[in-house]
Amino acid sequence: MFSQSYDIPAKKVMSKDFIIVKENINMDDVSNILIKNIGREVFVINNSNKLVGIITLKDLYNICKSSSNYKQIRKFILKDIIHINPDVSLLNCRNIMVYKNIGRLPVIENEKLIGVIRQEHIRDYLYMGIEKTDVILKYILNNINEAICFVDDEGKVVIWNNNAEKLYGISTSEIRGKYLKDYFPNAIDVKLLSTRKPVKNIYHTPRDG
Repeated sequence: MFSQSYDIPAKKVMSKDFIIVKENINMDDVSNILIKNIGREVFVINNSNKLVGIITLKDLYNICKSSSNYKQIRKFILKDIIHINPDVSLLNCRNIMVYKNIGRLPVIENEKLIGVIRQEHIRDYLYMGIEKTDVILKYILNNINEAICFVDDEGKVVIWNNNAEKLYGISTSEIRGKYLKDYFPNAIDVKLLSTRKPVKNIYHTPRDG
């Protein structure tokens, strides 16, 4: 499910809400734009509408700190820009951003800026994948004709399916997050946590009867 979320192309995820300015803009104007749009970036294009630079609030701070004459915007924004085409997968976008340590990827088609992939797009789609997987997993577990219990490495119950509720008469809301040993001292899960060794072909009776 996670891989499916990452397989989608950038064009289905990218934001078309971005700020574009011409490269001859005054740096004071760029400063005002960035201050009014905290967390955003400004894309700089030339007279042919080709992307030539990106400025963020962090860049602005570094520019002001390093130069007394910061009005010459061309001096600071002209740089090698890492960009992608609309069909690049979200997984590749994430890998590029991690490897290059950048927070955004402009999406270019026919040499024109058509969108932007930001870190929050990667994060949001990851969470969507987790939520979908959680729903599917719960559906599967609750429709299996066995009582199923998962515990974490501390022995606390994290999953307790419907048949476990019926068999042991303990609701999910009651036992989830609690130590399994407090309810079933003889449960095989409790023993496994102490030995850290796998077991096979054992008839499990966590409670008499």
